[in-house]
Amino acid sequence: MRRIKPEFKFDIWMPNLAPSTKLLSSYHDKKITWEEFEKKFNKEVLEKQKKYLEIVLDIAQKNTVTLLCWEKLAEKCHRKLVAEKIAELNKNITAIIQ
Repeated sequence: MRRIKPEFKFDIWMPNLAPSTKLLSSYHDKKITWEEFEKKFNKEVLEKQKKYLEIVLDIAQKNTVTLLCWEKLAEKCHRKLVAEKIAELNKNITAIIQ
């Protein structure tokens, strides 16, 4: 998530792994499709924020990691894309999308 509420409790917040406000708004405003969002998110975040993916990957090798977001359904949320990328980087890690 890029924005959080003060009452949220979490261990680590990584807004660098969230879509930009512009990209997210384009998708929510139906200016782009989910498929276009995925491509842009991959280019904007997953390709450019490798050091943050490596941090999550390192933690995931030793602990269960839960990725959170505002979206109610994970199937069309960036947390799904991040989880899939982590699992792609290390085949020993299983991404469970809920």
